[in-house]
Amino acid sequence: MLPYSFVLILVLAIGICACPFSNSADAAQTYSFSVEYERLDVFVLKDGSVDIDYSFNMTNYGYLDGVDIGLPNKYYDLDSAEATIIVNGLEYAPALIHESPYVDIGVAVEFTSTVMALIDSTGTPFRLDFHINNPHMVYENELVEGTAGIAMRPTWFGSEYQVGPTGELTARVFFPDGFVNASDAVYLEGQPWDEIDIDPTTGLLVATWTASNVYPAGIESGEYDFGAGFPKEFVDSYVSYTIWDSIADFFASLVELACLCTPILGIAGFMFLMYMIDRASKAAKRKDYFNPTIGVIGSGPRRDLTAVEAAVVLERPLEVVATMILFGLVKKGLVRIDSDQKPMKLTKLAAKGEHPYETEYLKAIGPDGRLNRTHLEGTLVDLIKATEMKLDGFNYRHTKTYYQEICSVAWRQVKDAGTPEEFASVLSDKHEWMMLDNHYETQMRHYFFAMPYIYVPLTHFAYGNAAPAAHMSPHQLASSYATSVRNASNNVVSNFKSMANEVSGKTNPVAASTYSGSYLKGGGGFGGVGGGCACACACACACAGGGR
Repeated sequence: MLPYSFVLILVLAIGICACPFSNSADAAQTYSFSVEYERLDVFVLKDGSVDIDYSFNMTNYGYLDGVDIGLPNKYYDLDSAEATIIVNGLEYAPALIHESPYVDIGVAVEFTSTVMALIDSTGTPFRLDFHINNPHMVYENELVEGTAGIAMRPTWFGSEYQVGPTGELTARVFFPDGFVNASDAVYLEGQPWDEIDIDPTTGLLVATWTASNVYPAGIESGEYDFGAGFPKEFVDSYVSYTIWDSIADFFASLVELACLCTPILGIAGFMFLMYMIDRASKAAKRKDYFNPTIGVIGSGPRRDLTAVEAAVVLERPLEVVATMILFGLVKKGLVRIDSDQKPMKLTKLAAKGEHPYETEYLKAIGPDGRLNRTHLEGTLVDLIKATEMKLDGFNYRHTKTYYQEICSVAWRQVKDAGTPEEFASVLSDKHEWMMLDNHYETQMRHYFFAMPYIYVPLTHFAYGNAAPAAHMSPHQLASSYATSVRNASNNVVSNFKSMANEVSGKTNPVAASTYSGSYLKGGGGFGGVGGGCACACACACACAGGGR
């Protein structure tokens, strides 16, 4: 997916605080509940504030007198807080909503005696809906000029109180009213949304992240952080934040905690420094090239793409996409590989392929058998743009899921081959779909160790050449495919990474202009500076920022 890069470093300070649900030492020992779902909606409003709406479906197994909800920062408007508890289909107001005494930054929703009595029986389900406004959540994004955004971590509960994982965790960001151009939206680095569409109920552009079987530790570690950015003219106000502010806050927090954390200050500072360097490195290398148009909620996947087009949808590295085109031509007998050393030498055996990108690839092969760099670049640009057009009117997220499943099925079919001959045949037939796997080479070298037969006949290589009358183990044959792919990816042209940057600059120019460096698979990122909140509580926290 191709939203433009929006970078935010979430600065996590080391801290100690009490967890939610600790009203007394004795009662705390009896807290026990499960969380069937946690749903979080964040509405970015025109005035620059955000409405935060939580909905929890829980089942109580012990004593429970209230729920503490961690919030993004200290600027929340407590007067705007509202809550409703639903038990057996009936709604009940809380006894009190106040600043949580157990969570560093958060609100406590206290239950009335009536609600406590209703959920006192073991296994009683209930729902808690919570709303609050925060006027200090939208931050300027310094890495993409003219943009701002928010980032959050969903709240979580102490693992000593929560039974099992949260069944469903859903987070949604509703963009400001009037902003509907998904191609101008950006997301948190390494945390691309699962879907971005127009919500039919509100008419707002909404980005959605979903996960299942989520443990509190996963949320606490930042695994489910999310965020989104947009052109800042869609909000009246936002907060400017620089990396120096972030560093100052970090060390200020350490000073405040020095009495508790003196032995680990040096380690914490070093880890923070390494974290910043790692984020900066990843941001510098990340490159987006695919930018599909927005779909409509309810639309299905595009099911008739070729493996090469599916690789574009999944944003596999461009050198892998080029290799897939080459292997397809070799398999069809339209190209012969004479040398896989850099630069590769090919023999063109036909002037036209089955698909436009194949024909253009054939045109890129020069009289000397080498690929013309400019022509290959044009081939990839045209392929990406044509694939984007094919997704018009289809659901991008569902299309990605559809082809990820095809990839998984291909791997299973090869693994399930009952005979050596079937293994070699299915591997040759399904190989192009297996190349969609992000961990293709590792899988090829380790996935086929424990096969029920020792040798398979050599009937096909990855290049499509007939093998001599000999045999290999399944592992050796799969490894030979992986080696072929690696050689072709590395040697198809000199300095392919530079060419990938040039392709990205033509298919998604704003993202390409944000960073320099090699193209890496995946979507854009939020990496960078910003933030402005330090999560210190081990039980409930949600960092928000804008930065970069």
